[in-house]
This record gives sequence, structure tokens and C-alpha cells, in this order.
Amino acid sequence: TFNGEYYNKVTDDILFYDLFPYHSGAPEVTSNVGSVQNRGVELTLHSVNISRNRLSWTTNFTYSKNNNEVLNITTGVDEFESSSAGIKGTLNGSLNWVIEGEPIGTFKGYIYDGVYTDQATADLNNARLGDPKYKDIDGDGVFEEGDDIAIIGNALPDFTAGVLNKF
Repeated sequence: TFNGEYYNKVTDDILFYDLFPYHSGAPEVTSNVGSVQNRGVELTLHSVNISRNRLSWTTNFTYSKNNNEVLNITTGVDEFESSSAGIKGTLNGSLNWVIEGEPIGTFKGYIYDGVYTDQATADLNNARLGDPKYKDIDGDGVFEEGDDIAIIGNALPDFTAGVLNKF
């Protein structure tokens, strides 16, 4: 048997940690910060391979794909750091971000662009030949920490799938 489902759900008042200044005494508080849309499919295929008196074998195949998008953030900004995973990273203190128009759990970082092979370019960026080079996102000719950050991915899988054999 085959079963397929499609869903398209908008959720308002998503809960996230809203970051406060550390001098407030509470660095973060859980609050309703916006809305998110989830769209996707879930497919299941069930087969009975063998069905005899003392022997049975069934197989289930599952596949799902979810597209997630932050529709709006109600805190007056269009993006914020999310510490909902409970892990602080090194890039501006967070591993993932909530950004309007992007999936929840978006990763931001620097895009590797090879190594410095030209002394003049290395000097311009306070680097040495052979040091890692990162992409100049803002196009000013110089890589600057904090200014040349780009979206590099998200925490959501492209899809999930599984197989279950039962004897």
C-alpha cells in the first residue's frame, strides 16, 4: 500500500529565546517572536513480501521533505541570533540564526576562497602567503571580520528517508 500526504502550515507566535543585554540580569527569555511556514510531503510504501504460516516479512519505506521559512519576526528586527540549541558558537556568539525569508536554524559564516598566493592582496588583508582567504561579501576589496558574513546553510535536512524490515 502507498500513502502520501502534503502539508502547508503557518504557525504564529513561534517561541524562541529573545536575547537581552547581559547587564539586565537575564541574558535571554523565551518569547513569541514571529511566524513560520512549513510545507512538505510524507510518503510511505508498505509491502508484504512473505506471508506464510510461520514466516512473515514486511517492508516499510518512508520519505519526507520539509521546507521551512520564517515569514516574519515581530521583535522589530529582520534577524536575530538563536541560542535555542543551548550551544554558543564563535561567530557573533551563536551557531544559528532566525532570519526572515530563511529556514529556522540558518547558519552564517565566512565562505572559504582559497589561500593567499599574492603578496599585495595578503598585505591588504593583514595576512601572510598561504593563510586562508575568505570571500569579500560586501565587495570593498578587503575581507573584514563581521562585515563579510554570508548565509552558508541551515540545520534542516534536505530530506529524511528510512527502510524497516520486519520478520
